[in-house]
Amino acid sequence: MKKLFPKEIILETTNYCNLKCRFCHFHGLSSTPVRPKGYMKETLWQKILDELSDIQHPIILCLHGAGEPLLYPKLKKLIKQAKTNPMLQVGFMTNGMLLTPEWSDFLLEEGIDWLAFSVDGVKPETNNFFRRGASLKTVEKNIFYLINAKQKKGLNTPHLSFNMVA
Repeated sequence: MKKLFPKEIILETTNYCNLKCRFCHFHGLSSTPVRPKGYMKETLWQKILDELSDIQHPIILCLHGAGEPLLYPKLKKLIKQAKTNPMLQVGFMTNGMLLTPEWSDFLLEEGIDWLAFSVDGVKPETNNFFRRGASLKTVEKNIFYLINAKQKKGLNTPHLSFNMVA
């Protein structure tokens, strides 16, 4: 019997975040989270990846949710394992603050397929107002490092996109 799989799967690796965005339903100053903060158990994502091992069509695997994925202590291990499945298009949404050169080099080495950056405005005062705790200059520096490293290596991925809420 043929197994049916969705076209996109979201794994909320963590709901911890390093920012307190004004509009965030989970971390904003006026939010009232109804579930505790934590990290996804490795046994859970291992089980999910095992179940996806025999898929026959591409699936977008999103490693984000109500938190910042780069805070997840086992993110590197998860990405390495997910990238062994050629049918998974692996990526995540990030605020970019924690995307150090070391993280960028790791993501390029592992062949991450896509990254989505959450920014709000092209001026620091706009972005930093909405994304409390962020620095647009830091985010830009981190993204430019990634882009330059990607170009130096002659890579086509990760595909980059940018999200704005405000």
